[in-house]
Amino acid sequence: MRYLPGILLLIISAATLRAQPITEPADKRDPDDALRAHIGLIARGGKDSVILRWAPSKPGVWLIGNRTGYRVERAVVGSNGRATEFRPLLDSALKPWPYERWLAHYDAHPLNEGPDSADYMNMAYTLLNQYGEEAPARDSYSPDDAKSIAERRQEMEMRFTFAMYAVDRNATAAEGLGLRFVDRNVTPGASYQYRVYLAGSPGEFLPDTGLVSVTAAAAKEAARPAIIAAGGERQVLLRWKANPYYSSYYVERSEDKGISFKRMNAVPLITLRLSLPSEDDEEIFLDSTAINYRPYVYRVRGTTPFADLESLGDVRGMARDATPPAKPFLPNPTHISARRVNVRWEPGAPATADLAGFRVWRGGTDSGPFDRLTRALLPPATREIIDSTFQLDGSNYYLVEAVDTAGNASRSNSAYVALIDSAPPGAPRWIDGRMDSNGVVTLRLHANPERDLMGYRLLRANAPDHEFSVVRESFGDSTAATDTVYHDTVEIRTLTRWTYYRAVALDRNFNESDFSPVLAVPRPDVIPPVAPVITDVFVTDSSVRLIYAASSSEDLAYHTIYRRVGESAEWDSIARTGRHDTLFLDRGVTMNTIYQYALRATDSSGLRSELSPPVIARPDDPGIRPGVTRLTAVADSIRKQVILRWEYGGLAEEHWFVVYRGGEDGRLRQYARITSRERTFTDGQPATSETTYAVRVVTPYGAQSALGEKVRAR
Repeated sequence: MRYLPGILLLIISAATLRAQPITEPADKRDPDDALRAHIGLIARGGKDSVILRWAPSKPGVWLIGNRTGYRVERAVVGSNGRATEFRPLLDSALKPWPYERWLAHYDAHPLNEGPDSADYMNMAYTLLNQYGEEAPARDSYSPDDAKSIAERRQEMEMRFTFAMYAVDRNATAAEGLGLRFVDRNVTPGASYQYRVYLAGSPGEFLPDTGLVSVTAAAAKEAARPAIIAAGGERQVLLRWKANPYYSSYYVERSEDKGISFKRMNAVPLITLRLSLPSEDDEEIFLDSTAINYRPYVYRVRGTTPFADLESLGDVRGMARDATPPAKPFLPNPTHISARRVNVRWEPGAPATADLAGFRVWRGGTDSGPFDRLTRALLPPATREIIDSTFQLDGSNYYLVEAVDTAGNASRSNSAYVALIDSAPPGAPRWIDGRMDSNGVVTLRLHANPERDLMGYRLLRANAPDHEFSVVRESFGDSTAATDTVYHDTVEIRTLTRWTYYRAVALDRNFNESDFSPVLAVPRPDVIPPVAPVITDVFVTDSSVRLIYAASSSEDLAYHTIYRRVGESAEWDSIARTGRHDTLFLDRGVTMNTIYQYALRATDSSGLRSELSPPVIARPDDPGIRPGVTRLTAVADSIRKQVILRWEYGGLAEEHWFVVYRGGEDGRLRQYARITSRERTFTDGQPATSETTYAVRVVTPYGAQSALGEKVRAR
């Protein structure tokens, strides 16, 4: 056999790696967990064949499968979605190739010794024959062999990993290891289920059965992830969404606009993860051999579990100059006149050969945000500008940005300018002022727009023409210097109905504004309003109308209408009326129910009057109810009886039906009483052609309907 030394060296080196075990408390571990295994099975359908690929999840099961082989079975899925009985596709178990077949393959396929090639067939054969026999049982080692057991296990796991990698990279290697099968006896468009399991005893392991469903049809092309190329300094970074369908990737680059490509990575790109990639996981590849401003076309190819090399797509990329020029140095600018600030800087060292110019920025704080003062780049020889747009009533910080011809920029330190300020802020403006029943006054101001505002001085007087005294200076409180809501406490038991306030604003240079307008705040009303009086009541069977005299208080806000049933129930507020309303109509009443009504007034301060004297109202019941309809009388000559039928919409209250019968004299007399659930009545007494019938609705309280139409038996 021929061997690829590089691959063997890779396997031997990887066998020395160590993994950190995951430990659990002994009383919580299931002793069978380490023996459970899964046989992963996938399938890809075509018009004339179905390709199956499978692999066990544990190295020990792989070793047993190499010895016993696998059973491959198929069931046909009908149009009703049900599968037939599974039948074997092979007469015997599918096992790895024998030595003679490996040798015949190598004789027919000489090794390609190119720099970007790898002999996956040689790798698969080497790994298969390293463990030709099943691994020893877990209890067959002595305690002195613990170290050799751990080393052998880690080496076996690493070789198992490389074996699975080889079969993903080469379809023939997968067939050689007995992990691939092509079913060519399929019907185009038919659906199948396949299952794969160990052909012999699994020993101490507990493997499951691989199961997959597939249709014999050309598979739809999968959605390709977008490839993003980001150019940097002599490098291009490629990024694309990770996909568990691809086990590794190759990146190719074209320098002739996509006509020819050269592979960038001789070793496939593999990202090791502890679990399947999530939606946020990405694959990356860095081309560090790119030349700045030379356009490239990159192509990414992914290897599928079926050993296909699929193209994920092309993307254009270019490396760019990403080195910014040296940072300029900015001393503190100078306020040279009322509307002029001189900003002067020094260029950074060493000098930048590709310097394109400068930009100047200004902000209100040391950390920004900053606004650009110069839209166009200042020439590279510029060293100063005059700013006439700075904030007179705020803080001004400047910085200078050096920009090269590639657009890379570096910023200087930020520098503060101390302004000469003699302009006072504007006079404060009031929003409102309120006083509660405890004499606590709440005052609200519009916030002054000046950025250098330091705070407010609050003054109070008992009359607008009196001298105002200072009651509060907010700028002495650093935590609430520019608050616009203030509280004051005054005496409310006084003959003076109003208290008056003024305010003054101060900036950080202690420039004082003019006085605000005088704000008059009324003292609270502590006298409740006069109670209203109900003057008249009008009652119908479905409503109660109240006429009342409104409260005479000047600060009346509204009236509240109260109602209760009888005298023992609680009062319920049922409506609110305006200060000028004198009439209220209550339609939510029930007949034969006694109600009491009362009113209460509420003023603008929320004070409420006593309840007005209550009045009584009782909606009357007229005693008329709807009658029956569609009354019929059918004579049954055989049974010698008459059957009455009628229709009735029903009443919410208790009721019944009274049947009337009349003879030859034409007079109707009460004949029978029927419950409200019935709509028929059978008269078993003899009847003649002169016998008439009618039906009336009656309630327990004496209400009744009109006597319905008379009908004769027919």
